[in-house]
Amino acid sequence: MFDIKEDMERFDMALWLRNYSAATRMKYIRVVREFLIIMNNVRHKLPGEINEFDILWYINLLLAWNITNRTINSYMSSIYWYFKFVLKTKINRYIIPSLYAEHPPPVLLSLSEFKRVLASIDDIKYKAMISFGYGSGLRISEIINLRIQSIDSTNMVVKVFRGKRGKDRYTVLSHESLNLARQYFKSCKQKPAIFLFPGNDKNGLTRPYQVRKAFKQALIKSGIGKTEVRFHSLRHSFATDLINAGYNLYDVRSLLGHSSANMTIEYVHRSPQDLNGFESPLDGLKKTL
Repeated sequence: MFDIKEDMERFDMALWLRNYSAATRMKYIRVVREFLIIMNNVRHKLPGEINEFDILWYINLLLAWNITNRTINSYMSSIYWYFKFVLKTKINRYIIPSLYAEHPPPVLLSLSEFKRVLASIDDIKYKAMISFGYGSGLRISEIINLRIQSIDSTNMVVKVFRGKRGKDRYTVLSHESLNLARQYFKSCKQKPAIFLFPGNDKNGLTRPYQVRKAFKQALIKSGIGKTEVRFHSLRHSFATDLINAGYNLYDVRSLLGHSSANMTIEYVHRSPQDLNGFESPLDGLKKTL
C-alpha cells in the first residue's frame, strides 16, 4: 500500500503553488483520494500503474452510481491534474473524452427582485455581504475576503485582493453596498481590523455556507418564486445587466476578473423580455416584396 497522505500533500502543494483556492484544493484532493482508494482496493493498482482504461472503468462505475456527466467531467479534471502534477504523466484525452453535459443557463434575478431579496434580510452583516454579489459581481470567496482597504469610496471601486487564481483586480462599488457596509461597520461593537466581514472560522473569516444560508432564507422569504437561484447567479445577473445596459464586453470581463472574453460570454444571458425589440429577418423580408 502506497502512502496516500504523502501523495495528497504533494498534490496540495502543487495546487497551492498554482494559486488554487483552499476550497478547490480540498475538493480536488477529496476526489483523487477516493479514486486512488478504489483503484487500490478494487483493481489492485498503485498510482503509477493506473492507465486510461482503468479510468474508463472508473467513469463507468460513476455512471452506474448515477453521477451526472457534468460532475464526472469535474472529477476527471481533478484526476488529470493529479497525474500531471504528482505522477508527472499525462492522460490521453483521446481515450478519455469529456462526457456531454448540458449547461442550462442559471435563473437570474432582476434588480427589483434582488431588492426584494435584500429587504428580506434582517442581519445587516449578511445584507451588506450579499449586496456585493449583485452590486459588484463578486464571488462568495471574494466577499468573505474583502478587506477594509478594499473599499475605495473616493473612486467608487472595490479592489479584490488575490481573487481566483491569486489575481488582483478592481470592480465597481455600488452606492447601496457602500451604505450597507457603513451601517454594518457602525453597528460592530468590536470594529473589524483587517477583513471587513470577519467570522469564526480558523482564519477568522465568515464561512461560505453561512452566507449561502442567509441568501437562501432571504430568497424564500422574499416570495419572488425563484428558490432555485444560487448565490453565484448574482454574478451572472451583474454581468447580464451591464451588457444589456450597453457596457462593453471587455470592460465587463475586466470587472469579473475573467482571463478570456469567452468566459464572460457564458455569463451573459438574454431573458424573453430582452428580445421584445428584435424583429425576425423573415418579417423584414416581407416588407421588401
